[in-house]
Amino acid sequence: MAKKRPAAQPAAKQPTAEPATRRGRPSKPVDEDTFAAGIGRIIRETRERKGLTVEHCADVAGVAVPTWYHFERGRSIGLDKLPLIATALGVKVVKLIPPK
Repeated sequence: MAKKRPAAQPAAKQPTAEPATRRGRPSKPVDEDTFAAGIGRIIRETRERKGLTVEHCADVAGVAVPTWYHFERGRSIGLDKLPLIATALGVKVVKLIPPK
């Protein structure tokens, strides 16, 4: 008669310091006081004030709807995107820059 081996215990998962994104890198929370967050807030407020939809703005700017949502959250806003965003909102680029 063969001896029974004890069931293998799963390895304990080590806690991570920060939550990982889909690509395994730590996510960076957007601080409401950052410059990019200020631009995102202005983008969202301007769009809402003018009664524009996210879909319309994304279409005019030539970006996907999820990308537009990133803009409004202060993420993925490159300087090259500001003129596209301003055109979609019907404002000048300078209106997207938050005051100090």
